[in-house]
Amino acid sequence: MEEGKRFTKNILIVTISNIIRLVAGMAIGLVIPKFLSIEDYGYYKTYTLYMTYIGLFSLGLIDGIYLKYGGKDYNELDRNKFRCYIKALFYLQLIISVIIFVVSFFFFKGESKIIFISIAVNLTAQQLLTYFASVSQLSSQFNILSIFNIFWSILTLIGVGLIYIIPNANYFIYIIIVVSTNYILLLYYFIKYKEIIFGKSNSIRSEKDEIISLIKLGLPLLIANLVSTLILSCDRIFVERLYDTNIYAFYSFAYSLFSIANTFITAVSMVLYPMLKKMNGDKVKDNYNKAIALMLMVVFGGLALYFPLDAFIRWYLEKYIDSLLIFKIILPGLAVSSCITVVMQNYYKVANKNLSFFIKSLIILICAIILNILAIVLLKEPMYISIASVISLFLWYFLSEFFFVKEYKANPIKNISFLFILTLAFYLTSFLLNVWLGFIVYIFVLIILMFAFYHEIILKILNSIIKRK
Repeated sequence: MEEGKRFTKNILIVTISNIIRLVAGMAIGLVIPKFLSIEDYGYYKTYTLYMTYIGLFSLGLIDGIYLKYGGKDYNELDRNKFRCYIKALFYLQLIISVIIFVVSFFFFKGESKIIFISIAVNLTAQQLLTYFASVSQLSSQFNILSIFNIFWSILTLIGVGLIYIIPNANYFIYIIIVVSTNYILLLYYFIKYKEIIFGKSNSIRSEKDEIISLIKLGLPLLIANLVSTLILSCDRIFVERLYDTNIYAFYSFAYSLFSIANTFITAVSMVLYPMLKKMNGDKVKDNYNKAIALMLMVVFGGLALYFPLDAFIRWYLEKYIDSLLIFKIILPGLAVSSCITVVMQNYYKVANKNLSFFIKSLIILICAIILNILAIVLLKEPMYISIASVISLFLWYFLSEFFFVKEYKANPIKNISFLFILTLAFYLTSFLLNVWLGFIVYIFVLIILMFAFYHEIILKILNSIIKRK
């Protein structure tokens, strides 16, 4: 009971901060494309696409720390060790940043040079921010993480405001603003985590074996995360490489809307692993199907926002209307990817089956690449690439589910049936009906099916709320 209350409290804290972060995310997703040209927006999204993969340069150190210390209280963390970890990470990222900068400066040309030099300058700051966010999550310091989200949102809104008032602002100016924001935000973490940053620390040489063991521990998770990222973004890589910048801008705008919808889901992901690690094995197994069910209900409930968002984009960002078709196609994939990356992957971590998750994800990545190539060669239109992406996500779900059927004796039929029926309902209402009629019908179908499939879970939640009041 106490664990459930703590989990709910942490979810609430992170969700509130994520609501504020959502406002800033909407500003980026909706205001930036309004004031940048389509070509400039395409270049900016190319930058963000490649920034997605910089986590690889931590070599698994951040992930290893997260796995080893996940579930510990902040006061239990060894100060001398953590001061050593931050030094090792900083020096490693600084060396890699310099290498990328030099290679980009001498061997790249045009916009590619600008984009990759920007990545080199931002890399160290971004990796340190990721490290501190990981420390916040593993030690359940969600207040610190939430305040960080608020600061990030404020600075982001200021940055968006600057783009609004700067005459003839282009993508490079906005990248400068984003990079500057990251370095400013580092100061916040330096203040909050000064006990594990400054002061006497173990030397990197004396902790060499420990650091190597953390890298070995975290590397499978890092690679699994990288493969997961590639599955979720390989279609964008194909579009960025094979189509012109304007087409990539339209395609990326659809995914920007997708990422806005994903904001709330991260609240669950942040607190789930530390909570699961504190549970005993039987309790972890018993809660699996319920966790998937809750995720499906939350995400499919959120999908209802597509309909008013569709109307808003047609009014506010008319030049991106063509992106709505792709957005409509990929949106049910949010339910699938959320179940995998938020629930399933955290369960794989707790079971110490990161290698198994990686192998399955690698199989799906190969399938995704094949499906994307077939879509490009046979059908050519970017719309079919997005369809291939959604199919890949469903295959990933099924393959990842096998572990829980075998090890947990979980019965997935109810969750899979709900997933399929609601996906079909969303496509039918969004493609065949006008926006507002589709909105009404989808909400009606959603409520009926949620109670038909999960009335016990819903009633239990309602009873819990009533008892607390």
